[in-house]
Amino acid sequence: MDQIFSKAWELFSKHWKFLMAVVAIGMLVPLLIFLLPYFTMMASAISFSDAHANPNLAVGGFLSSMIAFFVLGFIMSIVMMLTQVGLMKSALIITKGGTPTVRDLFLDFDTYLRGFGAGFLCCLMVFMGFGLCFLPAFIFAFFISMTPFIIFDNPKISAVQAIGKSFKLIMTDWKNSAIILFLGGIILNMTSMFGYPFVFILEAVLYLKLKSEFENPTRPNYYQQQYYQQQYYQQRPPQYNQQPPQHNQQPPQNNQQPPQYNK
Repeated sequence: MDQIFSKAWELFSKHWKFLMAVVAIGMLVPLLIFLLPYFTMMASAISFSDAHANPNLAVGGFLSSMIAFFVLGFIMSIVMMLTQVGLMKSALIITKGGTPTVRDLFLDFDTYLRGFGAGFLCCLMVFMGFGLCFLPAFIFAFFISMTPFIIFDNPKISAVQAIGKSFKLIMTDWKNSAIILFLGGIILNMTSMFGYPFVFILEAVLYLKLKSEFENPTRPNYYQQQYYQQQYYQQRPPQYNQQPPQHNQQPPQNNQQPPQYNK
């Protein structure tokens, strides 16, 4: 576990300028723009309470500011969500030894579509967990935490398959994974949006570690055994995967009665 944190910090130290610039442009600037109509709305409310102010003008300014507040809030949520997705992809590129660029922050339509489907299913599972109890929701969120990295790392995988593979990867080392993700959540709560780059790199390092242990286990579990069987049959030549011919013919039956001897 110490190696994962030290590796994540080493990678973050090399690319922190690019990552923090993405946070500033993609998160901090939309937040500041979003707060402008909020202050305008508060100023309109103060003007409305002033006896010397024009009531119609104050009400009009308050309503227009409120509409702008909700519209810009919706736009800000989309921009910040796309920024987080780009940061997660950049974190995976950095963890694999690459150098991310501005172009890497944007994904193709198919990846966005699969990510939206996976996100919708993950949110549905978490909401169902909250409906049952708080504990199942946290358990679901824990086991599906590797889903975005699986989608970025496997262009052909579907949303349902990515969620299922996330469960299998977490099961490879769920104890250390729980501790690392819990500490990452604490770091994110303490640093707000500025902690996203380091936490995403930390999760990417954990993902590659779980992936390596899942594909090359020392003591394979049930899911790893099934994975290896599937890989074995896929790598075999086609002629070895053919089923042996089945013979439906019944063996000949001898209906002759044994000879009877008279005493």
